[in-house]
Amino acid sequence: KSIRKFPSHDTVIEFVKNIAENFPLANGATLSAAQFLELFLFSPDQQYSYISKLSGGEKRRLHLLSILFKNPNFLVLDEPTNGLDPQGITEIRNLIGHFSKNEGKTVLVSSHLLNEIEMVADSMIILHKGEKVAEGKVRQLLDPAKTLVSIETEDLQHSMSLIQVSLWSKKLIAQNELKFEMAKEEIPLLVKFLVDQHVAVSNVQSNHSLENYFLKLTNS
Repeated sequence: KSIRKFPSHDTVIEFVKNIAENFPLANGATLSAAQFLELFLFSPDQQYSYISKLSGGEKRRLHLLSILFKNPNFLVLDEPTNGLDPQGITEIRNLIGHFSKNEGKTVLVSSHLLNEIEMVADSMIILHKGEKVAEGKVRQLLDPAKTLVSIETEDLQHSMSLIQVSLWSKKLIAQNELKFEMAKEEIPLLVKFLVDQHVAVSNVQSNHSLENYFLKLTNS
């Protein structure tokens, strides 16, 4: 979580060359230290800057680079985007994706930023209070058939009574609010049902995200 200590008088490229001169690619080719630095968004001019002059996000990128330049097959990252600005978060996310998909590396990321995991991960394990509550492919766990839908009406009690005696009651996942889990294409049908029953619908919100999936699993 903290940025590693770098040699205070090294330039960026000197630091990388002290690790290795070249990086082997999955296709058998190699990248020089300078080319590898460009992949990590260090321009030729910036490569000859002193590390002490880099920003926190740039040092985080250099830290990740120094690990990947050793060409590990398996990499564990704990909160890799913690403390970074939006640009830094995007850069680290793209780099993780590149080395996983293009270089065939296995990357295990531990993070509380569920939206970041949703964008970068192929598979995931969700832990809650030390216990595993879900495991699988992200696309399968975030099935579009399990979209969370919240509806607001002018008369909640009347709306709830109508829902409870209809087929829509099977989609209801809350006792005191109009909150459902359903396929996205069913949402207009549910709204039409309420409107046909002369219910004034004031707001409809649907959300299909890892964060909502986690909250449902943990009853938060």
